[in-house]
Amino acid sequence: MGRLRVAQGRLEDAIPDLERAAQGREPEPLIELAQVYVSLGQPAKAHEAATRALELSPGHPWALSLAGHAPRSLAGQEQEVKGEVYMDIEGVLLKHLIPDELHFDMAVNIFTFGPGTALPMIESHIMEHGLIFLQGGGMYYLGNRWMEVKKDDFIWMGPYCPQSFYPAGKIDSRYIYYKNVNRDLEI
Repeated sequence: MGRLRVAQGRLEDAIPDLERAAQGREPEPLIELAQVYVSLGQPAKAHEAATRALELSPGHPWALSLAGHAPRSLAGQEQEVKGEVYMDIEGVLLKHLIPDELHFDMAVNIFTFGPGTALPMIESHIMEHGLIFLQGGGMYYLGNRWMEVKKDDFIWMGPYCPQSFYPAGKIDSRYIYYKNVNRDLEI
């Protein structure tokens, strides 16, 4: 009944129904309640509802934002980001351009492969990926075949798509990729 009243523009009348619905174990009724409080100009009550929603779903992006935990804006220079050796493989460097923090729901990373290195396995992930080659090239395994890739090529791979890479040539091969993270959290 609360949603119907919200749809009818009867926000004050919707609050008791939304409060009853918010007594369960799902965060969405609390989010709806917080949205009503925002619309009514009651930020303290909206913050309280969002905080309760975060107790049920710690990574809920809207609740994080309303409770004052929104991801900060980021800007910078890739050259200033410290990379880390990937899987103890000298010559393979991974740079995380977005911090690995719960309220960021996307990863953007740069892989650098020196000549003679490679990903040591064929892997697959639950989330889709996209990448663009920035420098060099090599052979990328995607699905069930190896394909040649070079600077400016892009690849999109769906969930669970087998993938791997090895560089070819005398210069480093680099690509930037994105993937979804922190979106399907278990409570």
